[in-house]
Amino acid sequence: MYINPSIQFLIALTVFGEPLGVIQLATFVLIWIGLALYSWSAWYHARATLRPVSASGDDALASAVALSIGFEALSRSG
Repeated sequence: MYINPSIQFLIALTVFGEPLGVIQLATFVLIWIGLALYSWSAWYHARATLRPVSASGDDALASAVALSIGFEALSRSG
């Protein structure tokens, strides 16, 4: 999801020889920092909504379903 824009950025620099100034580099770094914070926040909140898994099979199944739903929500939101 985030790899394609980065690959395009690297191709623009290496293949097409696009200039990279300080402002463009700082912008690229800030965007990646924002994406990292957003992804960490989504992961953290998805994990916080899960119940701890106990030895019971029913609880383990419920936690597995909740984890699956949480990861689906993460993949759709980004």
